[in-house]
Formats: sequence, structure tokens, C-alpha cells
Amino acid sequence: MWAPRYVGGALALRGILQPLTEWQLKHSKGLPESLRLADPNPDTPDEQDALMGVSRATPAISPPGAGVPAER
Repeated sequence: MWAPRYVGGALALRGILQPLTEWQLKHSKGLPESLRLADPNPDTPDEQDALMGVSRATPAISPPGAGVPAER
């Protein structure tokens, strides 16, 4: 597979910069406040199903023609 020459250097630079930025964010004093604001109701459980997510809240819709006997 072919890629431009700069792709290898860009990936190496990303490998160096990404851990540094994550370390900086991890030690940020504003992170706990940001996380608190992101979840306004931490004590109430989400109304989402763990497996189905938000699709659990959608009503079940039967496909067209379901339940109708086939015509012969």
C-alpha cells in the first residue's frame, strides 16, 4: 500500500504529542468540574438500556403486512 512520505513522520509525531496532551489534560485542575457539568444528574440512572442504548425507547413497529394472512 502506498502513502506519501510525510505520513510516517506525521504518525510518529502524533505518537509523541498525543500522550503529552493526554497527560496535560489528566493533570488539569478544571477536569473534575468539566466532568461534573457534563453529567447534570449523576445520582439518577440513565433512561437508556445498557445493551440497546437510546433505541430501547423507540416503539416497536411491525413491518408492513405483518400479521396479515397471505393471499392465495
